[in-house]
Amino acid sequence: MAGPRVTLLAHAATRGQRSAVFAADGAIEEAGRIRAGHIARRMDKVDRVYFSPARAARETAEALGLSGTPEDALRDCDYGRWAGQSFQHVLRREPRKLLSWMRQPDTAPHGGETIAALLERVGLWFQALPRDGGHVLAISHAAILRAAIATVIGAGPAAFWRIDAGPLTMADFRSNGRRWVFRSLTLPDRASDIGAGDAGAGSDG
Repeated sequence: MAGPRVTLLAHAATRGQRSAVFAADGAIEEAGRIRAGHIARRMDKVDRVYFSPARAARETAEALGLSGTPEDALRDCDYGRWAGQSFQHVLRREPRKLLSWMRQPDTAPHGGETIAALLERVGLWFQALPRDGGHVLAISHAAILRAAIATVIGAGPAAFWRIDAGPLTMADFRSNGRRWVFRSLTLPDRASDIGAGDAGAGSDG
């Protein structure tokens, strides 16, 4: 039996994401809904589906034609008081605090979650997954996808900002029952090309 597999999919784009808004939840755009439909037709069979409690993640699952289970561990990063504000707005109002947050993963000047805590949360979710060899699809956020890659490859929080991910970016992870490995990354412009097999090689919501 093949070992456990996780496919992490960042939800389709929302209007807030286009404006680089922190925690930009909301309805997914029609273009993303259509693209998700294309992905569904080419995606490998999945045994379990989990999604973030966010509306955008739930709607992405619906666009894929899949039902699943809400999973709180897949929620977006908690951006504290920055939630709902654009990156540019925060940069103008609190440039030093924004820079501190991006450079020091153990700090949370917004009063929310640190990047280090985000990686720990995602790592614990991976550890808690069943080891029965099933294929799990997890629909979440680009921040969760970046955190997962950084955690699995052992790069730590410093790698978080060095991983490119946006709406409908997909990451594939495999396990031999003892440890997880990062297999591949499919960027949005290639997401509809995923077939039965591996994803092709390779911003937040």
